[in-house]
Amino acid sequence: MSTDNFDGEQLEPPENPPIFNLPRIVIIIFACFVFVHLVRTFASKELDDWLILNFAFTPARLSPPPELAGLVFPGGFLGDIWTFFTHALLHADWEHLGFNSVWMFVFGTVVARRISAVQFILFSIYTAGFGAVAFYLFNFGSFTFLIGASGAISGMMGGAIRLMYSVEGGMANLRRHDFKDVKLLPLVQIVQNKSAMMFVFVWMVLNIIFGVTGFGAGDSVSSIAWEAHLGGFIAGFVLFGFFDPGRNTKSIFSRFRRR
Repeated sequence: MSTDNFDGEQLEPPENPPIFNLPRIVIIIFACFVFVHLVRTFASKELDDWLILNFAFTPARLSPPPELAGLVFPGGFLGDIWTFFTHALLHADWEHLGFNSVWMFVFGTVVARRISAVQFILFSIYTAGFGAVAFYLFNFGSFTFLIGASGAISGMMGGAIRLMYSVEGGMANLRRHDFKDVKLLPLVQIVQNKSAMMFVFVWMVLNIIFGVTGFGAGDSVSSIAWEAHLGGFIAGFVLFGFFDPGRNTKSIFSRFRRR
């Protein structure tokens, strides 16, 4: 059975390639995760502490608690900015890295099959930043470190939902190989889609459960940063259209539009 696209044309059903037939940019980002964690694994404690202080995000950089009022973080003002994004390259342990990578393989692949590699990187940076902003707002003045790519990956999930549920199949469209001709479902329509909203509801419930129990966060941290998940997801869900090259949107990166 064929499916109408947004121009009324008939789309042939996907050939259902393997779900982990990964786009190159997803593999490259995964390799970066592995490389950084290998460096941390074999680094001295002093070097590992230096990496955390320089590249992990903590609200104490911008709103230090009284007991840390005189503490100067490495990187200065620029470090205050780049840690909003660089925290995504660090992971607590191999379990944490693997858990995040699997989610990226699933939902990042959907997004990467829609947009260019440049757009995918920019979208990942943007959602990681929003994840850090949400973490900051919920943990104002805390000397707690945020590490991991889950904010960015939650943003990928938010963008992927608007593609997968725009055609018949919903989550089954994870196996679709080509998303270039799929309509990006407008927000007004996606919130009226019961299946999509049920998926979002279940994700939020699981996010709260994982945040409380710490499952998937690794042994070296006590809980998952559900705030970063929520911030990244909302950013990706609401504003993915600004990165989208589809014919039904006006992308701010239109010069990268696929022909």
